Amino acid sequence: MEHRRIINDRVVKEIEIKGDEFSHRYFESVKLYSFQEILNVFKTFGFNPIKKFGSYNSDIFSENSSERMIIIFKRKE
Repeated sequence: MEHRRIINDRVVKEIEIKGDEFSHRYFESVKLYSFQEILNVFKTFGFNPIKKFGSYNSDIFSENSSERMIIIFKRKE
């Protein structure tokens, strides 16, 4: 079982794994960043974006509708 919610710019996930003789519950909280926030941080450290994807299947990235934000950077020479 898995439950995901967005609370205060964070994805909060609860995962429960049940077996015949055990049950474990895990919690995860991950900060959400905008595309521009990620770009700004990487540019500060000398990286430029070369590709971006909206999923693990290489779908086109849309900040408003993509399920993921996958960015490939290259260090400035």
